[in-house]
Amino acid sequence: MFYHQPTNTYIREGSAFEINGVQYPGNWLNLSTPDDKAAHGLVEVVTVGTREDERTHVVTEELVDGELRIINTPKPAEMLAEAAKQQAKAEIERLEREQMLPRAPREFMLTVMELNASAEVLAANYGYRAVKAFDEDIKRLRAQLRAQL
Repeated sequence: MFYHQPTNTYIREGSAFEINGVQYPGNWLNLSTPDDKAAHGLVEVVTVGTREDERTHVVTEELVDGELRIINTPKPAEMLAEAAKQQAKAEIERLEREQMLPRAPREFMLTVMELNASAEVLAANYGYRAVKAFDEDIKRLRAQLRAQL
């Protein structure tokens, strides 16, 4: 892209344009030399700044006096949280489509059953006090399992 300062005009390669009443074809910028462009008052637009990740920033561009300014504004935490939620939802849907999701709850259930069996052995051999802390872990795991199913 080129900038013509006297008319404050931006010209893209491949586009026809007019300067001082003279019409130029779309391929003129590609065929002209740097000296031709300079003689007509055209300067190449310079990019200022770099683009940040658009998942975490709102990226905008602004043309000012022959510069393409890239402005990166961090997205608010709420927007990032919503994006993460949507990404997680998409991943769950992908796992369900590929029938991979049922495997995780099944393995989780097996782990809980093994813990229950271990708790019963502890209770039979060592009594209630030895099992109390272990039992709290089992209850927490059961709640997680119910949430997954």
